Amino acid sequence: MLLATGERMQQGKSRKGGNMLALKLLDGLDRHISSRILLTRSGDTWGRELYRSGSTRFAGLRGAAYFGLAETAVALLNMRKWDLSATDVAGNMAILWAARNGHRVVLEVLLEQEGATPNTVDQEGRTPLSLAAEWGHGDVVRILLEREDLTPNTAHEYGRTPLSWATGGGHNSIVETLLVRGDVAPDTPDREGRTPLSWAAGGRHGSIVEILLARMMSPLLPWIETVERLYRGQPSLGVRTL
Repeated sequence: MLLATGERMQQGKSRKGGNMLALKLLDGLDRHISSRILLTRSGDTWGRELYRSGSTRFAGLRGAAYFGLAETAVALLNMRKWDLSATDVAGNMAILWAARNGHRVVLEVLLEQEGATPNTVDQEGRTPLSLAAEWGHGDVVRILLEREDLTPNTAHEYGRTPLSWATGGGHNSIVETLLVRGDVAPDTPDREGRTPLSWAAGGRHGSIVEILLARMMSPLLPWIETVERLYRGQPSLGVRTL
């Protein structure tokens, strides 16, 4: 028993020591050369801008969310050192990074925290749902759609909704998942007047075009069926009845 107790205490110390080490490493992540290389080679315009800015504030909880380090994120949250709403210089919170990079477990951990909201926006008005839809992270989209406090049609500064990003990216399953919710508008135009249907057609995503047309036609089906029944009950055109 004493041996088992000692082992548990030792394991506890090891976990605590590991958490503290992770904290120290992530505390200066934005100054690490590996972080700089990652940002400049990420393919994102903002990454190169962050590198040139000198101070990215890309550290702590946001670093854990970016890389999908769920256990580290939990440890950091337990230490209560990190503000969930804190942003890097590009306006990204930890929740946004987790959604954008498809880290489902980290996102679930973050959304369980007090004050967390799935409607968080960055400097361009992009939400977690918008980012997950664009990058094709279906499991993240499903988690977000389960939230009753989610606003699914939030548009970014140029008017594109999560559905618009999903259709433009050719993500069939995500489009279908979004349209399951009755409050997802299938035809919201952006500032250029382009609708999700326009983005799907422009990207030559034929199957998504069919999905959208079926959704937009569904409210008219009862009326169409009624007209068809009436038409079938009438004599053919050009036939004179006595």
